[in-house]
Amino acid sequence: MFKRGLILRVVLALFAIWPTAFAAAGPPLQQGEPLRVVTKSLPPFVIVEGDELTGFSIELWDLIAQRIGVEYEWHKLDTVGELLAAIQHGEADAAIAGITITEQREEVLDFSFPYFDSGLQIMVRQESASPLANALRAVLSPDMLQFLVVFAVLIMVMSHGLWLIERRRNPHFPRGYFRGIGQALWWSTITAIGYDDRPPVTVIGRLLAIVWMFVAIFVVANLIASLSAAATVRELRTSIRDIGDLRGQRVVTVAGTTSANYLGSNGIVFSAVESAEDAYARLLEGRADAVVYDGPVMQYYIKTSGNPNLALVGGVFAIERYGIAVPTDSAYREPINRALLKLEEEGVYQQLYNRWFGVTTD
Repeated sequence: MFKRGLILRVVLALFAIWPTAFAAAGPPLQQGEPLRVVTKSLPPFVIVEGDELTGFSIELWDLIAQRIGVEYEWHKLDTVGELLAAIQHGEADAAIAGITITEQREEVLDFSFPYFDSGLQIMVRQESASPLANALRAVLSPDMLQFLVVFAVLIMVMSHGLWLIERRRNPHFPRGYFRGIGQALWWSTITAIGYDDRPPVTVIGRLLAIVWMFVAIFVVANLIASLSAAATVRELRTSIRDIGDLRGQRVVTVAGTTSANYLGSNGIVFSAVESAEDAYARLLEGRADAVVYDGPVMQYYIKTSGNPNLALVGGVFAIERYGIAVPTDSAYREPINRALLKLEEEGVYQQLYNRWFGVTTD
């Protein structure tokens, strides 16, 4: 009787713990079809060459899939927005490219641990110009042309005054209007630069000459200063050094990205395009002054494009972290996180990083 009661209690206990044990074990990670993993072109993270995919994020996912023991198939989309929509609507099991983890995105889907620290930067096109071209641009500026017109009027006024005073007593200033004014113009011009080969002979003419010499010194000094200032101002207007210089410039970025959100939230007017390649094309064609986008992506483009006129300016701002997007409460999130940690602990992640970026992480 005792044994029968003991057996009954053991059986009841097993039934009591069976649902918990079954739930804890959970279903296997993969059942049936391979995982549907979506991505988009984003060199050097995702490089599309025909039907072949390579890049830092592609190789990282290959390593993760091996560690968690799942099969998968790639599906290429065009934008980050499409990647996130596929995850949110249950059309994909994971998304990886260079997807920034944000609070807004976290509200509708889940992310893995961050696997890459990035940030925004500014890319500009640098134009090489000779010193002579820079000087000509400064001279032909509206402010400088106005200054030169005023200077020419002063010379004309001085020449007429001197000719009217000296023409009767000074043989160097002929009485005929055109010859006399021509000589007076020559005298006024060379006197302005410090040379006087035909001085006035009348008292009033000499007093006028003294006044003109002081005026000329002042005018020439201001002309030189204005010329330098005009060249400097032009350089500042065409130079972008950091985020504060973007206002009033033609800025372009990719629509639906964190760079677009950053520019909009900081009141910087910009044009949005469908892809980074479109943004680069606008910059190279002179239809944009700057591209704001993910720093590592633009750095890779500059390196591989071979264009010496492209450069990143300023430091990294708006620090971002890339993660793997999965549906909310996905069974794959924790295994992916454990695989990422394991790859980092074993040094495999560092080797992959060094191979693609050539430097070590912090």
